[in-house]
Amino acid sequence: MGHKLTQSTVALLLCGLMATAPIAGATTVDHEEQPTRQPALESTETFAIQSGNGTEVNPYVITNASGLAAIRDDLDAHYVLDSDIDATETATWNNGSGFEPVGTFGTPFTGTIDGENHTIEGLTIDRPSTSGVALVGYASESSITNLRLTDATITGDFTTAALVGSATDTVVREVTITGSVSGSGTVAGVVASTDGGTVEDVHATVTVESPGSAGGLVGENEGTVSDVVVSGRITGGTYVGGIAAQNPGTIERAAVNATVVGTTDDTSVATGGLVGYNSGNITATHAHGRVSGTNYVGGLVGSSNYESGVVANSYATANVTGEETVGGLVGGLYYGSSVTGSYWNEQTSGQATAAAAGNGSVGLSTAEMTGEAATTNLTALDFDETWQVASGAYPDLVGVRGDEYPVSTETDEPTPLGLNATTELVDGDLVLTVTANESLDSLEAVLASSSTVYQETITLDAFSKTQNGSTHAYTTRYIDTAAGEYTLDVSASDDTGTQATLDRSLTVGDESTAPTVDPVGDFESPPTDPDGDGVYEDVNGDGTVTVTDVQALFTHRDSEAVTEQSERFDVTGNGVFNIVDVQRLFYTTT
Repeated sequence: MGHKLTQSTVALLLCGLMATAPIAGATTVDHEEQPTRQPALESTETFAIQSGNGTEVNPYVITNASGLAAIRDDLDAHYVLDSDIDATETATWNNGSGFEPVGTFGTPFTGTIDGENHTIEGLTIDRPSTSGVALVGYASESSITNLRLTDATITGDFTTAALVGSATDTVVREVTITGSVSGSGTVAGVVASTDGGTVEDVHATVTVESPGSAGGLVGENEGTVSDVVVSGRITGGTYVGGIAAQNPGTIERAAVNATVVGTTDDTSVATGGLVGYNSGNITATHAHGRVSGTNYVGGLVGSSNYESGVVANSYATANVTGEETVGGLVGGLYYGSSVTGSYWNEQTSGQATAAAAGNGSVGLSTAEMTGEAATTNLTALDFDETWQVASGAYPDLVGVRGDEYPVSTETDEPTPLGLNATTELVDGDLVLTVTANESLDSLEAVLASSSTVYQETITLDAFSKTQNGSTHAYTTRYIDTAAGEYTLDVSASDDTGTQATLDRSLTVGDESTAPTVDPVGDFESPPTDPDGDGVYEDVNGDGTVTVTDVQALFTHRDSEAVTEQSERFDVTGNGVFNIVDVQRLFYTTT
């Protein structure tokens, strides 16, 4: 690669205290002549390289938000983050338009960004008339890895996402995204559009909204998506899916626990818990939560088409509501598309049928799909290498971490008012959604623990309300729900006095659903993961991370207790445990 910039010209912004004291070798920039550079500073402000020359062996080092903006000045260079970045200041950049995306349609980003497991927090982009809106607007033959982008607020036109707008032959790997994304069409939580390339080992907790197509992870996937987890709320007007709005590519080893909503009644729409419109390959996936739309609605896939459209070895438990061509697993199946070895929950979905029912897809009960019973009834799933089971929980993908505690629900027969209730666990909170065919005049939900002295009542004014066609949905949260057995009693009435009640039994899976970690050395307690990032920095299990943990990891780095569960101690996040991980742990504790 050629690198156009030198150490004196790449813009990694020094702090304001050094604004009037240029560093040797730095170049003073007149910001009146460069109105797009962020943030808008005095003309005496200085830009300089912290370190690096942009090569693969000596990448540019980014330490602040202005360093992110400077990537636009050398689009084929290599970059690393050396610290967490507070990007909340971007909300005021460019007269309120926020951060200017890296790369354009004509000159995409072709370099690499390695976040080294650092966090960019509070990135804001507000460009509703601009397409290709994201941290990186357009990327080609590039890679973005080991990065956390949290509390992002992104608004664009078409091809809008949090991380990458349009990605051609690009690798996105080991990335975590939280925040909200909105736009006009092909809008997604992580990457709006992929053409080749891979999106893998990604976790997204997002709110995505679009009058056009919307996906929790990808808008239109023409690459490969694998080992991903999505939660949140995805709302769109045409194709809507928890992972992808449209999938001509490949999706494998993917999990969704989200509310997915299709908002229009056009005949050319499709809404699915995992994918809205599928013409590609979907294998080893599962979808939970709630899916609602009008036409072509499915717990996993709204509509699957053509011989290339394959759904295999997957299952769905999502509650599903719609008007035409609705199924518990797949809504519509056309032009040679196929379903094999897949399942849906007839109770939680509220759907007694699905496309290919009895011919590739099978409807089961909650009891048949949870715990050890799953290995007997979901026989097409590979429980030797791909899937695992836990007491009271649905099968989960090995190595693809989803919610801390799965939730299983027993449902009742249809009730007056069409009253129904579904639950999902989001960030430790039990999210309750009550649906009815009529607007409710009163609503009360009582959650009580069967094993502890706990009871909480939530009434109508504490629910948020949405409406999709004739379906009225009311949503609320029970904060920090502990594992255990619960009863849920729901009572409601409409303005005519018609009343309805529901009784539910809930299992918020016990601690056996969490990863099992063996103690290290002579310590009695197993290591713990204090910050929930999947790395067990508390090596001695005392609940804190100190230099003692560094010493323990160094001393026992070659022991079976570490080597047999080395992924727990992969502090650098590069997939390999070695002495560098010990060094990195030391740096984080000093």
